[in-house]
Amino acid sequence: MPDIVEELKKSMYVDDLLSGGQTVDKAKERKRKSIDVFNDANFNLHKWNSNAHELEADEEEKDDEEETLAKQQLGTKSGESKVLGLLWKKKSDEISIVIPSEKSAKTKREVLSRLAQVYDPLGITSPLILEGKIIYRDICKEKLLWDVRLSHSLKYRWDCWESNLPCEVSVPRSLAGFREPIKSLELHAFGDASTQGVGAAVYSVIHQESGTTQILVAGKSRLAKEDLTVPRLELVSAHMAANLLVNVRNALDHLSRPQSFAWLDSTVALHWILGRGQYKQFVSNRVRKIHQHPEIKWRYVPTSENPADLASRGGKLNQTWLYGPEWLSDMSRWPTNITTTPTTATEAEATVSQKKYRNDNKTVQW
Repeated sequence: MPDIVEELKKSMYVDDLLSGGQTVDKAKERKRKSIDVFNDANFNLHKWNSNAHELEADEEEKDDEEETLAKQQLGTKSGESKVLGLLWKKKSDEISIVIPSEKSAKTKREVLSRLAQVYDPLGITSPLILEGKIIYRDICKEKLLWDVRLSHSLKYRWDCWESNLPCEVSVPRSLAGFREPIKSLELHAFGDASTQGVGAAVYSVIHQESGTTQILVAGKSRLAKEDLTVPRLELVSAHMAANLLVNVRNALDHLSRPQSFAWLDSTVALHWILGRGQYKQFVSNRVRKIHQHPEIKWRYVPTSENPADLASRGGKLNQTWLYGPEWLSDMSRWPTNITTTPTTATEAEATVSQKKYRNDNKTVQW
């Protein structure tokens, strides 16, 4: 019983319990134990939802009218539910990020409001939203007041972006493709940066008896600081990727300890991470934080095969973004790793050491 109590502590979100099992039988057992624990405290767990009908069949709602009203208030249909604000289609076992459709924004205030309405805690739609953020940054550069109409060019760009947005984006909820025990788990983080944005993505590769499943777990993107060099931005993306990987790994602590890999297409940032040089404060601080997770193995990936490239530049979601590179689950097909060497770009961040040289019979120090 202590084990289930600890699991319940980790799985409670206010008054919602999110849990499950690798098989239907294990999920049933966890459900029974959870009910017993809460019954001891005179709490009644109800309104069960599951992707397996047999886990719902023995718990019929007594008040159908109340259930219908609740679903109407949440904007859900039959066969759908909400999981921490995300739409869950139980029959297909998918979660969906809903992108509200409203009248076109005409002012800076309306543009910001439109961006804020997209609720996507997993960052699945990061590349799409980054495009909108880039337009919003350009609006801010014009120093318009909140309720002043946008210029024709900015309004045209915004309208084009909005017209190409999907109504919703759906992805499989389960990281495992089969209802059976997991043999092994790998987590792969990708980072990339451009002058427009910085992005990262984490993919899981789960091996089971019936096959292997790889899928996007979480993504993230943000606008790039305009006063930073591209190599520094690439290092920021590496730090972002490492943090995102650690967060995902901590959330999956009920599974066996995964192998952790991180991929970059920047040889400069890789050299800073893998080397043991002394660098200026900006670089050294981020390298130090990255080195706090020595279990992460850093590797090189060509730019054309880096899914985080989409998160750093923005664009429509594609299969590579949603599921990762095709070769990810097969180690024999991984891109050849490289040995980094010092370059002019890497040495530009090296700390200035005291040196001496003789010039015209004078000793100079710097």
